[in-house]
Amino acid sequence: MPSIQGHKILIIGGTSGIGYSVAEKAVREGAQVHVASSSPDKVKKAVESLQQIDKGAVVDGHVIDMFQDNVTDELEKLFSKIAPLNHVVYTAGRVDFTNLKLGLENVTKESLLSQLNTRLVAGFEVAKMVRKYVKNDYTSSFIITTGSAYEKPIPGLPGAGVFCAAQYGFTSSVAVELAPIRVNAVAFGAVSTGIFGPTEEVRKQTLAPFVEQSPLKKVGTADEAGESYIYLLKDSNNTGSVINCNAGVALI
Repeated sequence: MPSIQGHKILIIGGTSGIGYSVAEKAVREGAQVHVASSSPDKVKKAVESLQQIDKGAVVDGHVIDMFQDNVTDELEKLFSKIAPLNHVVYTAGRVDFTNLKLGLENVTKESLLSQLNTRLVAGFEVAKMVRKYVKNDYTSSFIITTGSAYEKPIPGLPGAGVFCAAQYGFTSSVAVELAPIRVNAVAFGAVSTGIFGPTEEVRKQTLAPFVEQSPLKKVGTADEAGESYIYLLKDSNNTGSVINCNAGVALI
């Protein structure tokens, strides 16, 4: 498998959860890692933590809020500052499963537009930056994050399946547009991260139904999830693909 040693990688959403796992593994692979998120405190802590992995590692952090109205301008500033890049990983998003109101009756225009802007519209804005600032070669890549709700709808969350399906289409369509830069996605089932609760105890309770539904009787970990991205960063013969990391939830 090709090496990513020395490759410059931007991970948007790379300060916690799955994104941080990708950053950590990329540092161990010898990549130059840039993490970005909306929280200055999280950015600072993530950079400090990543630098502890390898004292000689090239690690930097940046603050950007993918929910702001002027996100295009902010992305332009960020990408132009750190270009040229080899890879961009996009894991940013806001979902709080601990306080989520379930049911079709609780779907609102505001909630739908919020997810549309973050998951899809912002994804296109990032894709435009990839075309402009990422090395135009098959060794380069853009990886987005989606979910298994497209294949296995979650009762009470009709919007989730819709947006996941849209991201599947995004992956194949943008792969054609950005070629030879590779475009892929990782689709998750439930993964034990902070979106399911602030503590291990809360996460265990929130995730219990997902454990029961899984053929493996488990949910994923951020460490497991991160490996999927590293594979896609390295596999220079893979584009337009969606890698499933979901404990087999779509099987039953």
